[in-house]
Amino acid sequence: MERLLQIATIGVFSLVGCAMGYGATPPPTSVLYCALADDPSLFVGKQIVVRAVYRYGFEIQRLDPTECCPGKKSKIWVEIGLMDAQSKRIFNKFPKGTGLALATFSGKFEVGGPFGDGGYRYRLSVDHIMRLEATGYPSEANQPPWTVSNCTSVANETHSAPAASHLMNRLTSTR
Repeated sequence: MERLLQIATIGVFSLVGCAMGYGATPPPTSVLYCALADDPSLFVGKQIVVRAVYRYGFEIQRLDPTECCPGKKSKIWVEIGLMDAQSKRIFNKFPKGTGLALATFSGKFEVGGPFGDGGYRYRLSVDHIMRLEATGYPSEANQPPWTVSNCTSVANETHSAPAASHLMNRLTSTR
């Protein structure tokens, strides 16, 4: 009888603990891309939800802003991980090989690295794609209207050799 009482007590405390949320994963934090890029340290180790442009191709998988952001711009590498069936269906709508996708992603935000080609200190490990708004193919001559270009901040340059040469031209032309 005493053993039965112990088992019942443990069961009750387990149910109460579950009902109070002990051991439960907290819901993801919704964050604007500009806030994430400006001060990524606020989100390290957290599950986040962010709406951004996913730019991918040969040796590149990164998030880009959906609007010009003031302030510092930290580059964010993206890794698409294990996803549920709905996310896989959405992911299969992305252009093959090289492309752009305006979407809302959920995943764990991490610091450390280097990630990707070595130039990224931050990474979003995506485990869920919540919504796909648009897709496109990148081209210097023809960017989709939902991508950001010509932001006035020098710190907003993209991670590429053409951007680096453009930055050098801007710096030398001001002298």
